[in-house]
Amino acid sequence: MRDILYLNIRFTDRIQFLIKLVFTSFLAFMIIGCSSTPERQQQHILPVELLNQASIPGIPDARFWGDEWPKFSVEKFNSWSDAELKKNMPSSYGMPHNY
Repeated sequence: MRDILYLNIRFTDRIQFLIKLVFTSFLAFMIIGCSSTPERQQQHILPVELLNQASIPGIPDARFWGDEWPKFSVEKFNSWSDAELKKNMPSSYGMPHNY
């Protein structure tokens, strides 16, 4: 009987230790993750006066609003025939689209 009680006490002590270890590790990771955000370096920030001139090389009119199609995409899609659309976009041509 004495051996059974001794095993139960040791088992519960181990469980409590593991719970404390997991909680402490979680807390440490949360503190470390939130405190180590990198500082933004001043030389990489785009000045406000150059904001309208910013562009991506090779992609004309890359900056556009999300609720309208970019001009270069509309022109390209409108110039393709059905056969070209099927050839260039086989995974989405003729498939139902659910947004």
